[in-house]
Amino acid sequence: MGKTTNYLRYGAPDDQEIIFPVAVVKGKQDGPHFVITAGIHGAEFERIEDGT
Repeated sequence: MGKTTNYLRYGAPDDQEIIFPVAVVKGKQDGPHFVITAGIHGAEFERIEDGT
């Protein structure tokens, strides 16, 4: 049980580093899993929806 936070680092093709914050929360018992994600720009919901 607990929460762990970290960062996922991605080296983009233009040599820029993109950093994604990640949090993993574990409960007392095994059970269903889910993902919460968010976009920054108004039109990003289509790409987020594709991942579900």
